[in-house]
Amino acid sequence: MFGWLKRRVRRENLKLVKQNQLAADYLYEFHRSASVQGLGGDMALMDTLEQALDDSYRLLDFLKKSEELTPTDADNHFKINKELRRLYDQVLFGRKQFAKQFGSSTEPLQKFDEKFVPNEGWEIFFHHFGSPES
Repeated sequence: MFGWLKRRVRRENLKLVKQNQLAADYLYEFHRSASVQGLGGDMALMDTLEQALDDSYRLLDFLKKSEELTPTDADNHFKINKELRRLYDQVLFGRKQFAKQFGSSTEPLQKFDEKFVPNEGWEIFFHHFGSPES
């Protein structure tokens, strides 16, 4: 009866976890690169980002077999998403300040929701991800 609601919840769960995976991967590589170049590097932050990345992969695998996230996993990933947005905003702010002072950035300065989208877009990602295995 409420199939549309189940589909919507599933799509939102998939989007949340995939976006977290993309953002954690980007931020991990950003901080790893800064560390390698001697521009600082918070190892605890990198460990946290790596853990968020691993958890995202685990939950994407879980969603292949299940309709939706558990309430605990959903709540945890909402919190992770909020923190990833905060970290990305810091990176974006720094890049904007650099561009303002020294000219354009080599990478487009996009908002979080524009930056962290699967290459094929959300609709095709949802279609390819499919329904849980029966």
